Amino acid sequence: MVFSSKTNVKSKKTSIDVREAFNLWDLLESKYRIIDLLNTFKNDASDADLKIILNMVIKQFEKYAKEVENYLKQYSILSPDKNRRAIYFPQNSEAVTDEFIASNLFICIQEELEKLSRGFRTSTTNTDVRNFFIKLIKIKIEHLDKIISYLKLKGWIETPPIFIRTPASVDEKISTMEIADLWDHLTFRYDNMMSTEVMQRFSYDGDFKLLLDVGLRSLRKQVKTLEKELQYFGVPLPNAPGEVTITPDNTEILFDDHIFRTLLEGMQGALVMHIQPLKECTVNDRVRNIFKKLLLEELDFLDDLYKFGKLKGWFHPIPMYGLK
Repeated sequence: MVFSSKTNVKSKKTSIDVREAFNLWDLLESKYRIIDLLNTFKNDASDADLKIILNMVIKQFEKYAKEVENYLKQYSILSPDKNRRAIYFPQNSEAVTDEFIASNLFICIQEELEKLSRGFRTSTTNTDVRNFFIKLIKIKIEHLDKIISYLKLKGWIETPPIFIRTPASVDEKISTMEIADLWDHLTFRYDNMMSTEVMQRFSYDGDFKLLLDVGLRSLRKQVKTLEKELQYFGVPLPNAPGEVTITPDNTEILFDDHIFRTLLEGMQGALVMHIQPLKECTVNDRVRNIFKKLLLEELDFLDDLYKFGKLKGWFHPIPMYGLK
């Protein structure tokens, strides 16, 4: 971490921008709908473990819905309609099975994780709001792990195509999509390393150069992890980029604020790529944990970039919510 919580001034919570206002409203509206759905499912669930999982998730949703409501009150944002009480359908075990309920819970958590990811990457003004989204993302990742483990235990999750070219010495199973995700993450980091090294040579600001160097060191460490995994599973590696040795004659054709925003936009887009493996990696738990670690590192570095860009004044001004 470049910026520790001890050295940063805590957000005064005095203002938010228009995107953050929508992110909070949209999150609360989603939580209301999902709480309705899960309470309804709870009435029809029969498996004891499933009931425990549902109660845990519902309590978490209700707890953080209260926190979002407080944000809306604080910033005078009109709240969506409250959720209704759970609906009691006539008992029909053939129509609403435990497998059906668990599968839909899995989908709900996946949807929530994507929504939280969007909320985080587009909340650039208010640090407190962004930290709230980070906290919820971490909680939702743990929920996703629990429901995947439960579905696998019950045999209620479909097995995707398995990668069959692993060496004879490897006894781990891994899906074709998990191999593809490892490959995509490695090639993305190869390209990102090349781009960052070029940006570093065009940058002028000393603090920015230091931040880019921190990012490069993290990328190189992650590359080694991904290369090791692909080699372990018998996958030939792509060509790695060479070292950038050319020093441009004129660095004034690019400005630090433009370089910063270009880098940030690329990382914001890549956050979606970091979320996908957590949804797709259902065969190999160890590999999914690698992707989890990469996502959390990405969130930390992006958060540092937001703080740095705000400190430097390099963000385009965003329309504020509730200010005249």
